[in-house]
Amino acid sequence: MLGKFDILPMNEATAHHYAVVTRHLRAASQIIGSNDVWIAAAALAHSMPVVTNNAAHFGRVQGLEVVGY
Repeated sequence: MLGKFDILPMNEATAHHYAVVTRHLRAASQIIGSNDVWIAAAALAHSMPVVTNNAAHFGRVQGLEVVGY
């Protein structure tokens, strides 16, 4: 089943985005789960949108393109 999907690498850019997003969300008192921050960071690092049924949650991440369904 996973053969249908591209697996995004964990790299320095992703880690950097994770740190920036976490700092921003903490400063705004709008924390989201750490796994969701990793998802957002990977999307930002690879210039990809996040497709989710929780657009309000991921919408807290500055600069992240969110596609709701």
